[in-house]
Amino acid sequence: MMMRPGASAAAPKKAPNAADVFVTAVTQGITGMRSLLAIMEEETDALTRMDAARLEQTVQRKLAQVQELEKAVTLRERLQKSLGLPSGLTGGNAFDSKAASRPDIQEHWQTYCKLAKQLETRNDMNGQLARQGAQSTRQALGMLTGRQQDDGLYQAGKRRRGMLRGYSLAKA
Repeated sequence: MMMRPGASAAAPKKAPNAADVFVTAVTQGITGMRSLLAIMEEETDALTRMDAARLEQTVQRKLAQVQELEKAVTLRERLQKSLGLPSGLTGGNAFDSKAASRPDIQEHWQTYCKLAKQLETRNDMNGQLARQGAQSTRQALGMLTGRQQDDGLYQAGKRRRGMLRGYSLAKA
């Protein structure tokens, strides 16, 4: 093969090492979690304002972002498994501990874990707001219909009195 004057042969691509793959996965995860956190903050606002239309839009965006975030998590999980490390944050912590010579890994991993905790807290808060909203709706419906609040159709561990008693969900 003839080369142009001044051109050099391209060096063969070297396969990325585990540390580089980990950093890539964690960095993608950080980006995804930051986006998800912003969406969940919008969800909090929609729940607080009881804005059903905005809540529906926000939940759809949240689901799409979670699917995107799963790609980065899957990449990290596969790497951890290939190295014989446990799954989840435990395996990430183990990888981080072994990478003491790479402060960039430790910095990214600390950010990743901090964001994961923030997401967990925000998710719990939004869940509580959603339950409170449902409770308020049941109470309002109870006042309007004259039924007691606990007489609802969708209650965990209880059957609806009346015509559906004894029927499975498939038959109902």
